Amino acid sequence: EKFCRLIEGLKSTAQLVGWLAGEMLKYNVMPEIAAFDLSHIHQAVALSKQGKLKAPLYVQFVMGVKNVMPADKHSFDFIETLKRLAPDAQGGRRRHRSQPIPA
Repeated sequence: EKFCRLIEGLKSTAQLVGWLAGEMLKYNVMPEIAAFDLSHIHQAVALSKQGKLKAPLYVQFVMGVKNVMPADKHSFDFIETLKRLAPDAQGGRRRHRSQPIPA
């Protein structure tokens, strides 16, 4: 039963993301994608290829806070993945919104 509720929650989350993407297109909004893990990058690229998000993508990598990717050397492979999947993407690294991670 808990698994079924989890699956239903994920479906409604995907529907919400789809609706929000449509609204952003309708009002010509360029979203900032906050990537907490690799799946967020793949989802943003997929939405862009489907025409549901405007290109170029603008991605901020959220690192080094609880429950997200660590701010270590290996996490920067995520940036290379984004460059490979969406070469025109823009963005940067953030520990949280007000404090950029030093280069």
